Amino acid sequence: MPNVILSIDPGKSGAIAAIKGGKIILLKLAPTISSGRGKKLDITEMNKIIESLKKDHDLKAYIEKVHSMPKQGVASSFAFGKGYGYWIGLLAAHKIPFIEITPQAWKKKALAGTDKSKGAAILRVKQMFPDIDMKPGRRVKDHDGMADAVLIGIAGAMETWN
Repeated sequence: MPNVILSIDPGKSGAIAAIKGGKIILLKLAPTISSGRGKKLDITEMNKIIESLKKDHDLKAYIEKVHSMPKQGVASSFAFGKGYGYWIGLLAAHKIPFIEITPQAWKKKALAGTDKSKGAAILRVKQMFPDIDMKPGRRVKDHDGMADAVLIGIAGAMETWN
């Protein structure tokens, strides 16, 4: 039985969280590197995160099931899907069981009774984990991708998914 829930908001501005026994043991932005066209996900660092967690923990993962959005450009849709594929590939390569969970499903569980906005996600995580820091680096505002990553795992833990 897994003792750590790994939860992933797979976008380039997403995040990864690890939850053990009701405590967040890891919360960080998805690792990126600069490229000629801005930032892209750093698959080597993504792999190191998973290897590090897997070394000491039995993992089960929940990843947000993403798709292209209306009016989203072809290049950005492709880049988004590529990042999603990186995470799925790493989980499969490490033999970590994972469940894809749609934004609608995790928000219904983890944000019940709210307007399900980015602000509601941040507020819910602060209520559940008051000591958590969701302001990486020099950020002044909390990072909604970090809040989403935490809540994806919380929703996954609340549900038995087929």
